[in-house]
Amino acid sequence: MCAVEEGVVAVPGGAGGFLLGSIIIKRLSLTTGQQLRAMFFLAVVGLGTTSMFVVQCDTAPLADVSSHQQTDT
Repeated sequence: MCAVEEGVVAVPGGAGGFLLGSIIIKRLSLTTGQQLRAMFFLAVVGLGTTSMFVVQCDTAPLADVSSHQQTDT
């Protein structure tokens, strides 16, 4: 089920990004060099914004993964 949910998000997101990028390039009449510069700039911005996922929060205790569980034997 998780793969279906990911597909429902990823496929329309990819198609929408492709269409939006095409519209922006056509409206701004960007040359190939300008397109490459814009792509590089947006890739750097994307790398910078994904760094917020590196910020670490406290780990939630998971049974027998991050915390030891007492067993009665």
